[in-house]
Amino acid sequence: AGLVAPLPTVADAGGSAAVLEVEKEEQRQLEAALALSKLTFQQQAVQGVAEPPLAPDPGEGGGKTLAKSAFKAAYSEAKAADDDISLLSVVKVFLQEYCKRKGLGPDKGSQLLTAVRVEANAIAENWFMEGLTDVIGMAQRLWSSTSRGCGDRELCSLLNDALRSDEPALMAPLAVFARTINAGLITRRSLAGPLPWPPNHETYRGAVLPQEHLQWYQRMAGRKYRVPGFLATSFEQETAEEFAQRAWQALSGKVPAVLYTLKLDPRGATRKVRRC
Repeated sequence: AGLVAPLPTVADAGGSAAVLEVEKEEQRQLEAALALSKLTFQQQAVQGVAEPPLAPDPGEGGGKTLAKSAFKAAYSEAKAADDDISLLSVVKVFLQEYCKRKGLGPDKGSQLLTAVRVEANAIAENWFMEGLTDVIGMAQRLWSSTSRGCGDRELCSLLNDALRSDEPALMAPLAVFARTINAGLITRRSLAGPLPWPPNHETYRGAVLPQEHLQWYQRMAGRKYRVPGFLATSFEQETAEEFAQRAWQALSGKVPAVLYTLKLDPRGATRKVRRC
């Protein structure tokens, strides 16, 4: 109950009753998917946000680890971008290589880059208020862009897909992006006021989860694991539900939607060293 924000309704009072019934059915199905798939995990404090893949079951040996990953090697050598122009150049290289490996034309990457850059620049005035430099602000706004391309996916989705694959050719530009965005997450923002802390020491994440991967999470209950990508969350459960709804609809309801609840160390409310 109350797991997802309502789907948009027809504004015109004379709108089709059939359309409304379809929306109600989609809403019912999504709420059922969230109710069945709601997962709660204890968040572990891990410095940084971009982490490479683990084996399907770390307890059974083998597989990829952070120490063995191409991302780790690239990240160790990478430095944050000096300015927003340098950052955009790095993202351009990443998109071109990603699209090539997916069998898409190079223009697909350029089109997405143009769209996310325009979107980021439109809200650049907020960067200073948030205590961010231009380049860090640009990195965060590129990540949160809703523009789509390269197979009708958002940039954040492409970045996480690349991190999970750990393909060496993609890791050099991706590592620079990770270094840049991390500079605003694990470094104190001297221009900002006190950083907020989530109510009830919880944040939320909305996504989709193929049914075949659910058992992996169940096996990992009570154990630590390293997330193979950026783990974006929200203080607001409603915001996470909207993301889950958007992802679920993008896949035509074929993949169950999930709502993750991440429980933070309560000591982080007053002690910065206890914050992730």
